[in-house]
Amino acid sequence: MASINFNSADVPQDESKGSFDPLPSGWYVGHIIESELKQNSKGTGSYLQFVIEVDTPSHAGRRLWARHTWEHHSSPIAVEIGHRQVAALCDATGRKAISDTEELHGAQFRVKVKETDHEKYGPGNDVVDYGSVKSGGASVAPTPAAVSVPNDDDIPF
Repeated sequence: MASINFNSADVPQDESKGSFDPLPSGWYVGHIIESELKQNSKGTGSYLQFVIEVDTPSHAGRRLWARHTWEHHSSPIAVEIGHRQVAALCDATGRKAISDTEELHGAQFRVKVKETDHEKYGPGNDVVDYGSVKSGGASVAPTPAAVSVPNDDDIPF
């Protein structure tokens, strides 16, 4: 036990603290700050997890987590989808071939997010697509997105 004589009322509130509410569905500009290959919770495969920091001024500094199936013992379709998603991310960053995910860090790209309300985790965002900032259609303001993502609770985690 540690005797610290602490009163939380004496600590000033952090006015710069950002919201944890989901971002509105749409396109944003961002860059990767972290990446990792992780095992899924059932031990049936692995996925690549990317942490994306938003650069769009209205939501600058917010973070998104993108997870893409990399290996799966019983679902080659999930692997194919995951590899297509990673290919889209590589294309969006202008890096067609990589040997390490760290090569994607720092490069700006467009990221499309969808607002979700997961039964287990509550409100959040899913990353559903990537695009190049240089493709001419880049917008720093979110635009509405109508996206349908299949719900397969077994894949990837």
